[in-house]
Amino acid sequence: MENLNKLNTVQLVFFSGTGGTKRIADSFEQEMIKRNFEVEVKNLGNPRRNDMFSESDSQKIDFYILIFPVYAFDVPKPVYNWIRSINNQGKGKKIAVISVSGGGEVWPNTGCRNDCCRELEDKGFCVVYDRMMCMPANMAVKVNDHLAMWLINVIPEKVNDILDDLLSNQIRRTNYRKSLMGKYLTNLENKNAKKFAQELIITDDCKNCGWCIKNCPMENIVKTAQASKPQFLDRCIICLRCVYGCPFRAIQSKRSVIFKSGFDLDAVEKRMEGVELMPVEKCCKGLMLIGVKKYLINKG
Repeated sequence: MENLNKLNTVQLVFFSGTGGTKRIADSFEQEMIKRNFEVEVKNLGNPRRNDMFSESDSQKIDFYILIFPVYAFDVPKPVYNWIRSINNQGKGKKIAVISVSGGGEVWPNTGCRNDCCRELEDKGFCVVYDRMMCMPANMAVKVNDHLAMWLINVIPEKVNDILDDLLSNQIRRTNYRKSLMGKYLTNLENKNAKKFAQELIITDDCKNCGWCIKNCPMENIVKTAQASKPQFLDRCIICLRCVYGCPFRAIQSKRSVIFKSGFDLDAVEKRMEGVELMPVEKCCKGLMLIGVKKYLINKG
């Protein structure tokens, strides 16, 4: 197989729930265009589109980069759906697998790419590279605006590091094992996801605008003649797009891990415009952010 080179056509395949991973995918696209790559983008988060793998894709694509957020310490279902639609058309193709998390390459995220890479290899792909990138978490651990901006600002640097590795034909495969506890937590979270949407509350602020129905990547939100407000099915993956994206903030959760103030990286950038950032060591403290700190000081 030939090395990645600037004559290659590269397909960026990504899934993003609330926009953090999309920023990374957008940066990959921009930086590769600067390097004279031919780039195609496949967004697995667009509902009601056929985003499955196609034979025509495999004939014209030379290299793939797959990017996704870590869900339940594993890979989101839309990404698995894409992989499982491949059959054998991936034979001989190279792929880089990039996961994105709010905690970095630390337990229980370690091993989050294992099953994904294994399934890709079963489909004939050659996984030549896998790596973790970081973005502000959209649940559980809310970071301050300074740290959020550090993570946003470092995206192009990290993307170019990866592209430099790929162009120099560097093989990077992590050997993290997914522990039994990690597998247990993944199974528990996946079961919990099916219940999550059923617990969501649609307040009287709902205007029945249909935004949530149109934008749910799992088509898990419907409007029925019998109900005055949208209804949730059992295909939720806790991407939180509906909770944070509703124009009227009408979808709420009682769970403490969901940020009551919302999640909006555009708003963070607006608030921090012209503000001098605190050093990483001051704005990235605590056991939960050890992996993020290592990432920002170029150790991860």
